[in-house]
Formats: sequence, structure tokens, C-alpha cells
Amino acid sequence: MIGEEDYARLLEEACGLDDVEAKLAMLRANGFSQVDCIRALSEGSTLAEAKRVVHLSETWADRRDASEQLHENLSRSTHGNPGDITLP
Repeated sequence: MIGEEDYARLLEEACGLDDVEAKLAMLRANGFSQVDCIRALSEGSTLAEAKRVVHLSETWADRRDASEQLHENLSRSTHGNPGDITLP
């Protein structure tokens, strides 16, 4: 996770960009994790919308399958048979 000082500075820089995809790309290139990006976007929208935008972004497309597997596993562990959980 990125430090609070760097987080604030980089978030301010990203706010100057017009395109959400450009913001996400800049943040990721500067060390923001998916969670950091979701947190950053949720400051201007809902958490659910921020998660959706990051998940479906081109910037994080390389992590989409792993993220979907994680969500599936979490759903199984809380709503289904925990013995069915597989790790990516």
C-alpha cells in the first residue's frame, strides 16, 4: 500500500487528467494497487461504482481473472461450501 503523503500527491495529480482510464494508468504506474485505485475513485463516487470501474478497466485487465476468482471464492466461503474453494 502506498504511503498517505504519496497517495495524496498522486491523487491530486491524477485529478488533473480528464479520462478515468488515464487516471488509473497513472496511479498504477506510480505504485497504486487495485485497492488504492478503488479507494481513490470511491472518493468521487460510490464504492460499488469504483470497484466496477477498476475491475473493468484496461489498466487492470491483466488482473481481472484473478479478481473474479477471488470474488467467487469469497462468495463460496460465505454462502456455499467452504470446501469448494480453490486458489488461483
